[in-house]
Amino acid sequence: MTGSLSHLAAALGAFLLTHSIPALRPVRARCVALLGERGYLVAYSLVSLATIIWVVLALVAAPYIELWTMTKTSMWITAIIMIPACVFLVFGLTTPNPFSIPINPEGFSPESPGLLAITRHPLLLGLTLWAAAHIPPNGSIAAILVFGFAALFSVVGMFTLDKRRKRTWGAETWRHKAQHTHLVSWRPSALPGMDWRWGVVALLYTGFIGLHPIVVGVSPLP
Repeated sequence: MTGSLSHLAAALGAFLLTHSIPALRPVRARCVALLGERGYLVAYSLVSLATIIWVVLALVAAPYIELWTMTKTSMWITAIIMIPACVFLVFGLTTPNPFSIPINPEGFSPESPGLLAITRHPLLLGLTLWAAAHIPPNGSIAAILVFGFAALFSVVGMFTLDKRRKRTWGAETWRHKAQHTHLVSWRPSALPGMDWRWGVVALLYTGFIGLHPIVVGVSPLP
């Protein structure tokens, strides 16, 4: 089974299960009761890392069955889409946000949501763009499975988190906090102005470009 598409599908299935089952309220409550909040987060992170490594190894070992070839145009598509992907990844990790993955929930103002006027889930949007950007130049079945799965999982995560917050907060609190935010919208004016994080975005993007040939073995630029 190792080195097959079935092996890759099994790795993706394990990733889905280990990220979906612990999210169920009874399961999470039981795990927290047994391990404590910190212990649960550490265990969850380790299991997540293990399944991600499994997916990567399964992708590398999967047979190369090509559906379309890589072109200069498709490589430019990836290079361009990765710019906003890096923006949302960096600002998603550093923007106060009670709606999404609880990395930095404190300091959010419903009257002045900033980046959340574009999307309540900038980190997940960044991951969606990253995954979608890698489909055009990677026309193998294995790559499409992995990147397509990652994009779909991130999009579903946005709706799932919104549903969870509505249920937890109640309709009135949700309406108050989300009044000036959107799931996804086109509002460039909501992007932060001059900010040190733009430098981090530039470093991240150039890092992707520079390390890609070393890590992946292929230059991301035509």
